[in-house]
Amino acid sequence: MNPEFKRRVKKRAGEVSKEIATGAAKVAGATRDHVAQKLEKPIGRREFVRDALTVLVGTVLFGRDCGKEKKGLEHSTSTPSNHTTSERLPEDNTVELGPQVEAREYEPPADIEYFRDLHSGVLVLTANASETAAVNQTLHERSSRRAGTAKYHFERSGALLKATTKTRQFADRDRSHQPSRPLRDVPVNIIGVDNLSSSVAIRNLQGRRFNLVQLRGHTSDMKHLFKTAQQYMNDKSLLILGGCEGANFISDFYSPDHPIIGDTYVGESAVNTYMLVRLIDEIGVSESWEDLYTKIAGQADLRNLGLIMPGDPRYRDFVER
Repeated sequence: MNPEFKRRVKKRAGEVSKEIATGAAKVAGATRDHVAQKLEKPIGRREFVRDALTVLVGTVLFGRDCGKEKKGLEHSTSTPSNHTTSERLPEDNTVELGPQVEAREYEPPADIEYFRDLHSGVLVLTANASETAAVNQTLHERSSRRAGTAKYHFERSGALLKATTKTRQFADRDRSHQPSRPLRDVPVNIIGVDNLSSSVAIRNLQGRRFNLVQLRGHTSDMKHLFKTAQQYMNDKSLLILGGCEGANFISDFYSPDHPIIGDTYVGESAVNTYMLVRLIDEIGVSESWEDLYTKIAGQADLRNLGLIMPGDPRYRDFVER
């Protein structure tokens, strides 16, 4: 330490000692009698001064005079000094910052062509039996409004409910956009997360991967459902969060190979089912994410859901949150 700096510190320490002694005496004299009246056993002057001294040390050293002392040392010109700023500020006062977290760079979703083919099936993973029943009921209701081959055909095998419809995909069309192949089945597999270890689930789902997965449950169920669903997602899979305000999880779950769809409002079970049905109908014949977004967001039943999905100009903002 620089000799001049040590001399100043020592001089200041003497001044501080005098201030402490003077202040302690004043406090002791002014308050001793009042405090003593509150105690069953009188307190001696020496003990009281000791306690008051403890408080005053903190006040004098770290309170009123702290900034003044620093300023005096840094700006004093009474004695020339050759030491640098680093010499005047001890190294052990350095504050080390933690690791800096860089904002991840946004990568847009993979091309929609990787997600068009749903003929290998769709998975709807529910949080519990009541959610499974709600999906079953609302899908039956929606199917009753559809005509011909667009209707869903239901079959149940234990805890697994399967609903099958028919669609075409864009790759099935020739250059004149006329169908070149017949409609193909799209089986929708609906099962509760607690039933995945059942024999029927193992027999029908084990080892399978899906291009479209929907999670159904409350907002608090989404993280657990997502963790479980990952084993059933293809290398490139579209994920629908069928929980209230699911869009809040987009930044947590998103990757370019696994785009996320969620809403910003409270969606009823019937609305979440309708969103699934419309995606199954439209994704196979959509030119781009923007084309799909226009078709889905334009639906009257979905307009007030606050849907956030690829193709939406706001989508990047939700990914980068």
